[in-house]
Amino acid sequence: VEPAEPDGVKWQNMEVPQGKRLCSQFLVNAFLLVLLFAMYFLIVYVQQIHSLLLAAVIGGVDAALPIFFTVMADLTYPHSEGSRQSAIQLKLFFFRVLLSVIFPFVQQKWDTVLDEAFVVQVIQVQLFACFLSPFINMLDLYGLGMRHIVAPLISVTQEDMNAHWNGTYWLLAERYTAISKILFISIFYALLNPAGM
Repeated sequence: VEPAEPDGVKWQNMEVPQGKRLCSQFLVNAFLLVLLFAMYFLIVYVQQIHSLLLAAVIGGVDAALPIFFTVMADLTYPHSEGSRQSAIQLKLFFFRVLLSVIFPFVQQKWDTVLDEAFVVQVIQVQLFACFLSPFINMLDLYGLGMRHIVAPLISVTQEDMNAHWNGTYWLLAERYTAISKILFISIFYALLNPAGM
């Protein structure tokens, strides 16, 4: 295979033994499986309370997933930034589709799929999926906190201060999966909510 570019290689991970890498990948994947079951039961519980709360919970968890998967990907000692981004993208898309589309749909009884309450729930989930995460990204709370709270408190030199004023780090994998998730939701529920397209 074509090797990664030198600036994309995670040099600190190159000396990690294969056994340690496989063990960490197994533990991370086992933890993610447990997390998937926990999210399923959270969706089941919240769906019984109110559909707007369900949409808000899905949107909030969806906004937090990229940060979580970034940490999980780093625990598996990837060889390059490309393999790290690919791992994040695959897991993130899988979790986002399950969380936003499959879990709420599976919970619905077959004879209530065409009910007005479920269609309203689909519209709410779709709106939160389209607008909540981009709105949180637009607010850039992390960047604001780093620039206006952390930087003045801990910076000793101008170089330290400038480091806190850098833009907020973003993931290409997160952007791709956000677009894919919105498209998947729209296509999956196109018959129930044609306006969602």
